[in-house]
Amino acid sequence: MGIHESPTGALRIMQLTGVMGILIITRSIVTLVVHPASLPPLPLPTSLNFQIIQSTAFHPLGWLDGPSLPSIGIIGVLIAFGH
Repeated sequence: MGIHESPTGALRIMQLTGVMGILIITRSIVTLVVHPASLPPLPLPTSLNFQIIQSTAFHPLGWLDGPSLPSIGIIGVLIAFGH
């Protein structure tokens, strides 16, 4: 049979959602005005070289570099169940 939905209840939820959205956008603008952020530097072709990344002891895969493929799949399943 379902649950009877009130049009006034749905309107109230939409009004509250709209007010929350306006508050978040206003807060974001105020934060950017008070604390202006600078953009990160553009990547240079030399910094995109894999050998340079290896020489600085960073690997593009991060912590996924070591485990085998099945353990990555198990991690994915655990993340999916957690979600």
